[in-house]
Amino acid sequence: MITVSFMCLQAFASLIPLIHLFKYSKGGVSAELLPLLFFLVIQFVLNTLGDIFAFYSITFYSLNSNFIYHVDLPLSFIAQLLFFKALDKKIYFTQPLFRAGIAFIILIVMNSFLYEELDMFNGTSYALKCIYILFVCLRYYWFKINSDDTSDILQQPYFWFISGFFIYYCSCFVIFAAYNSLVVQDDLLTILSTRYQAIMYLIMCILLAKGIKKEAYAQ
Repeated sequence: MITVSFMCLQAFASLIPLIHLFKYSKGGVSAELLPLLFFLVIQFVLNTLGDIFAFYSITFYSLNSNFIYHVDLPLSFIAQLLFFKALDKKIYFTQPLFRAGIAFIILIVMNSFLYEELDMFNGTSYALKCIYILFVCLRYYWFKINSDDTSDILQQPYFWFISGFFIYYCSCFVIFAAYNSLVVQDDLLTILSTRYQAIMYLIMCILLAKGIKKEAYAQ
């Protein structure tokens, strides 16, 4: 029962910022937040499908639930990259960073579909995504700390967006990187890492929701 609860947690946590998006976007979701909407919808749909496949041991052409995460990775990464681009100078995002993101997506797709088994969790590819996301986040923190725009940082929605991504991808990087070589070899460790990841994802979604609320009040 506890395992099922944690499985549902990661899927339904996406509803928290999604509800905030529609609640505070009375005139429709802004172009700036549209990629975030796509990211959250992708996460909700594919995480739910992954949980259903895993819980009922469903296979599709001999592929199990892990195949869904091979599909989720590039789609969610593209949505996040477009979100960063939409925020642009507000998070110190540049055109070279965008081009590097595209290169990372190509690298990740090749690694995920060619070098990682489709019926295994593509942890190495997720770790590569973490590296890029964390670089963008740390770059934002560095420029923000060295700017004069920190007095009301907690009122700035972009701080909450970046912090949500940073906390999740920083805390899960080691799990992703070591998953197939270490975590998956131990059933207890697999269960604990899955629960930990679900909690971190929930925290990320709460911070994204807070950023959405701050964005609405700032308009």
